[in-house]
Amino acid sequence: MIASPSYIPMIALGLIIVGVFAFLLLPALLAVPLSLLCFLTVCATVPYIGLVWVLISVIFHFLVRKHIFSFDVSIADVSLLAATLGVIGRGYWYGLVDAPELSVIFGRLRRSPYLIPALILVVEASFHLMRSVMSPAPGSSMVVALRAYTLLVEPISVYILALLSFRHRQNINWILDMLLLAGLLVALGAIYQAGRDILAGELFRTRSFFNHPNTLGLFLSRMIPFYAALCLLMDGQWLRRFLYGSVVVLMGLALLLSGSRGGFLGVLAALILLAVILRRFRWLIPVGLGAVVILLIMTLAGESRFGALLDLGSGSADTRWRIWRAAFEQIIAHPLLGIGIGNVAWLVKYVPRERLVGAEIVDAHNFLLDFWSKLGAVGLGSLLALLLIFYLLAWDSYKHKNGSYRAIALAAICSMTAAVVHGLVDAFYFGVPIAVFFWFLLGVVEVTATSPDIPSQRE
Repeated sequence: MIASPSYIPMIALGLIIVGVFAFLLLPALLAVPLSLLCFLTVCATVPYIGLVWVLISVIFHFLVRKHIFSFDVSIADVSLLAATLGVIGRGYWYGLVDAPELSVIFGRLRRSPYLIPALILVVEASFHLMRSVMSPAPGSSMVVALRAYTLLVEPISVYILALLSFRHRQNINWILDMLLLAGLLVALGAIYQAGRDILAGELFRTRSFFNHPNTLGLFLSRMIPFYAALCLLMDGQWLRRFLYGSVVVLMGLALLLSGSRGGFLGVLAALILLAVILRRFRWLIPVGLGAVVILLIMTLAGESRFGALLDLGSGSADTRWRIWRAAFEQIIAHPLLGIGIGNVAWLVKYVPRERLVGAEIVDAHNFLLDFWSKLGAVGLGSLLALLLIFYLLAWDSYKHKNGSYRAIALAAICSMTAAVVHGLVDAFYFGVPIAVFFWFLLGVVEVTATSPDIPSQRE
């Protein structure tokens, strides 16, 4: 591949700034197409900057919306669509000029171990979307169906951008640093909100830039283990390790302030796994003591949320039990293909509507029940196949690679483990930030498994 001139990345950053201001300042009918054009150009021409922008944009998904036709569109929605169209446009352009990179990209995709389960998910989601259009079921919602469909399809572009970006060694640290910057912004936002609420004498559960404290927990439960593992395994890079560790502490504080029980359990499971894999069993003592201290702090602060898990008649525990019951009924009724991605009537039957306010997509709060009820055994099997392939690739990379790829592989294992544990009691996939991060991890791990080693860099 011919190296891009040095001014190209600066132009790409300029286009991102123009796109952001266009989205914020212009009317919706102008803002969305103009910002889409700017972001699409970046994703098509400078994939690693496009990848970074998509990863950063998801933290602002709930902040500013543009209402266009029947949809509320966020800047993250525009960025994801731009990534999808940019990847397609890049492939088409290289096809026209007969560039060698096209054969590299398509060859890699054809050989991807994720190809078959990913195709099955896309085909089944397309089937359900067409069924919703042609013969909508009672209680179905086209808006919900289209939102769920885009979440199943568009984030695959993040996987492709990761393949394009991480195979160039000079991009890796910059991408990881920029993603960490997103985590730092989220943590600082959460800490600021908590401080403001404490000074006002209010009971706080901070949500930072997200729509709910639990959504903040979903984001942080993936980020904390990822960077904790990188901090421990990046040999010789003492300055980067210090920065990563400092931000991990801030993100941990933000997670505590969110009061997310699922996030806390996910991070705890990931840190235990990290200690076991590295055979640092003495780390289990401070991890356990830290967990006890956090529980005491939450109890003394009046946030006895873990105790509320045993109270099945009220609050979020009651909502979860209702949702699980509804999902299980739909699994019994539609075991093979599920009820579809746009049908919400089955859930409203059990869960009061006021508890679902603010939810873009209704989630079963357990990824096994959620995928099985929506996409049936076929969809659930495809998801489990993706996870199995991910863990096999990541473990192989950790055992047989050296340097940065080894560290990234273990970081991805810990992050996905936190997501899986958290996903047993909360959302796992159907949400913009978590869907993007899911495919990002899949792409990163495939690169570590199929590329030559990157030696450790010493600073």
